[in-house]
Amino acid sequence: MGRSKIYRQNLKDLIKSVSTKTLYQWLVEQTRTRFGVALQEAELIAEKAEFFLIKVWETSLGTQFVFHLHSGNSSHQKNCPSHISSAPVRLTAYKNDDLDILMKLGLKAMQNSRICRLIEEAYFQNAIFSYKQLCMLSNITAKSIRQRLIPLWEKGIRLPILFTAKKYRKFYYFRSTFVLRQYFDGQPLHELQKSFFFSSSQWEQWVREFLLTTCSNSSAKCMNLLHFPDELAHEYSNLFNDIKDTATFKAFYNSFQHLIPVHGLHGLSTDEQLFLYDLEYNHRFSKAKCKMYMQMLSELKEQLSQLNRPDNSIIYFAMSDREPPGKPLSFSQMKPVILSWWTNEDLKISSLDSTESLKWQKILRFSTEAYNQGSCLNQSDLSFLLGIHPGVIQKLIKEHGNIVLPLRGNVADMGPGLSHAEKIIELFLQGYTETEILRRTGHSYASIERYLLMFSRVVALMDRKMPLPLIRQVIGCSMKLVEKYSQIYDKYNTPDYQFTLMQIRRIFDKNNNTAKKNSFPLQRRSIWDD
Repeated sequence: MGRSKIYRQNLKDLIKSVSTKTLYQWLVEQTRTRFGVALQEAELIAEKAEFFLIKVWETSLGTQFVFHLHSGNSSHQKNCPSHISSAPVRLTAYKNDDLDILMKLGLKAMQNSRICRLIEEAYFQNAIFSYKQLCMLSNITAKSIRQRLIPLWEKGIRLPILFTAKKYRKFYYFRSTFVLRQYFDGQPLHELQKSFFFSSSQWEQWVREFLLTTCSNSSAKCMNLLHFPDELAHEYSNLFNDIKDTATFKAFYNSFQHLIPVHGLHGLSTDEQLFLYDLEYNHRFSKAKCKMYMQMLSELKEQLSQLNRPDNSIIYFAMSDREPPGKPLSFSQMKPVILSWWTNEDLKISSLDSTESLKWQKILRFSTEAYNQGSCLNQSDLSFLLGIHPGVIQKLIKEHGNIVLPLRGNVADMGPGLSHAEKIIELFLQGYTETEILRRTGHSYASIERYLLMFSRVVALMDRKMPLPLIRQVIGCSMKLVEKYSQIYDKYNTPDYQFTLMQIRRIFDKNNNTAKKNSFPLQRRSIWDD
C-alpha cells in the first residue's frame, strides 16, 4: 500500500512537471485569464483551438514530425517491401491527451495509445508501418507491440502493420467507430477507455466528428474541416442509421450537443466562420472576444512559424538553464527547444528484439540538444517524451556512468547528482584538456568552462580564508555544492597538483578583471580569453 501511494505521488509530480510545459496548457491559461472563462470550459476551448490551428490553418504546433513510411495502407495484404514505394507522412510525437491517459490508466495504456495513434495517422495518409519503424518511434519491441495489438485485431479494429498475420487481417472498424458502437450497446465509458486506450478529450473529439458528420445540415463542409477518409465517414453513417431512432442516441445527442454548433450552419462558407460561430454559440463569446481570440491564435501561429526546424524534429518547452533551483515551475522561464525526434542513426541501431540502445541514444540526444539551446530537460520530461518509466532512465544513466547528462538536476545542482561537476573538475586537475573532458563526459565546452569557473571562485575565496556559509552567499549557489568544491580543493591542494591549481586561480583572476571592466560578469566570454 505504501509503495502504491509513493508511485502515485511520483506520477502526479511527473504529470504536473510536464503539463506546465505544453502548448495546450498555455492555451488553457490564456483562455481562462484573458477571456474570463472557467477552467473546464477553457480546456474545451483550448482543445478546439488546437484542432483549428492544426486542421484549418495547417499550423505545425511542434508536436508533429515527418517520417517516410511504406505507401498504401493496404500493403499488409500483399507485396514485398522492396516493391512498395515510400511516402512522407506527418505524425504526432506526443499529445496532451497522453498525460490524461497516464494519470487515469497508467504507463502501458499511454504507450498503447501512442502506438494506435501512429498507425491510424499513417492509415489516414495512405501509408503503413513496418514493425521496425514502429519499434523505432515507440521504443517498444516488436513482440510487445504484437501482443498489445492482437486483442484489438481480434475485434476487427483497423490497425494494420506491414506483414500482419493473415488471421488478423480482417479489419471492420476504426477504433472510434467500434468504441461508439460499444457505447451505444451499453458498455460503460470508463471500461472502454481501459480496453481501447483513449482519453476523455479524445472521446469528445470522436463524438464531435460523429455528430458533425451525421447530424449536421452542412455535413459536407464539416467533413472538409475534419479531414478524415471516406471510409470513416461511411462507418459513422452506417452507425447513425443503426441507432438514430433509439432512446439511447437521443439521450446521447442531448448530452453532447454542446460540442458542436449544430444549428445555424447555413451561410457559413469557411471553416474559420464555423469556428467563430462555435465560440459565439456554445461559449457565449461576444463578437469582440471572438476577434481577439482569433488575433491571439494568429500571433501564436506566426511565432511558431518563425521556429525553423527540420522535418524530423519536434518542439518541446523546457526550463531555461538560467533558472535557479527551488523556483516554482509556474514562475520559471520556459523556452521552446527543437529536438530531433528521429535520426538515421536511430534506424541503424533500431532492433526488433531490444530497445535499450535506442532509448539511451535518444536520452543522450534530447538532453544534449536541449542544453545546447539554453534549456534543461529533467527525467520527467524524458520519461514522457520517450514513453518509458523514470526508473528505466535512472537505470540507463547508471549503466553509462562515464557520461554525465546535462539534465536539470545536474546543471542546477539539485538532488544527489553533483558527481558531474566533481568529475569534470577532477579530470581538469589531473591534467586533462577541455577537449578530452568533453569526450569523456559528453558536456559542451560552455558547461565545462562554467563548472571550472565556479570552482575557481570557491578556491579564490577559500584562499582568502572566507568561511563556507559566506562563500555560498557571495557565489549564490547551494551549500552542498560549496562543501563538495571545498572537499575537492582540500584533496588536491598538494604539491603534485599546484600547477593545475595555479591554472584554476588564473581563470578566476582573468574573469574577475573582465567583470570589473564590463561591470557585468561573464558575458558570453570564454574563461580562457584575455
